[in-house]
Amino acid sequence: MSIKSTTSCLSCENLTEDFTCSEHNIDVTLLNTCNDHKLSQTKVVKASNCLNCFNYQKDACPHPVLASSDMLCFSWKSN
Repeated sequence: MSIKSTTSCLSCENLTEDFTCSEHNIDVTLLNTCNDHKLSQTKVVKASNCLNCFNYQKDACPHPVLASSDMLCFSWKSN
């Protein structure tokens, strides 16, 4: 068995924070994929968490009280 990455909507630059596709103006779910997929430049990886997020301990952090090494949210941005 092998695990492969797909061009799902969750890794697309058109996905907004409220899980809407800004390209097609539809609600997105975990299983959505499309041919207009554009890979986001901000990649979430296994090691991603609040401590290595660009927004950590800044005004841009949407969850400053909850931010910790064990948390990852949809506002995570690469340093």
